[in-house]
Amino acid sequence: MKKNGFTLVEVLAILIVLGFLVALTIPAYLTVLKSVKRDNYQSKVREIEVAAKKYGESVKDDVKSVGNACYRITVERLIQLGELTSDDDKEDVIYNATDNTPLLGEIRVCYDEKNFDIEAYYTVEFDSSSLYHKGDKVTIGNTIYECLHDYTGEKSGGIEGSYKEDNKTLSYFKELWN
Repeated sequence: MKKNGFTLVEVLAILIVLGFLVALTIPAYLTVLKSVKRDNYQSKVREIEVAAKKYGESVKDDVKSVGNACYRITVERLIQLGELTSDDDKEDVIYNATDNTPLLGEIRVCYDEKNFDIEAYYTVEFDSSSLYHKGDKVTIGNTIYECLHDYTGEKSGGIEGSYKEDNKTLSYFKELWN
């Protein structure tokens, strides 16, 4: 007798194999998606910092006049000045690629007296309960810090917190500007 189609056991075996393959690929896909979003976020931050540095060069005397403090400007203002292009037709905003919320941090434009150069940093106010990733810049008062390693929140010890890696104690943040 000639067999037409698959038996129930064969169909179940195929479904189990497909289910196993899906279970293996979903976490990898989510990890890649998260990484792509983070890279996109960092790219937008670099774009903001480059635009702010360019703007800072055009108002170098104003930046110098604030002394050791940094000249402060917002993303919205950079868009209004034509240094950046808004992500929205109705509002002057740049969206965070990781969660689709507006980037509401502040840009600090600083004059480096040693190198006679303008530096720009996109920063957010430090919150010990927040998550920060390597490369993020935070402020406490006029001091700017760069995150050196993923910071996971309150249990990490605040801005002075440290972690252990290869029997070494390393800081989560380093001071960039004071």
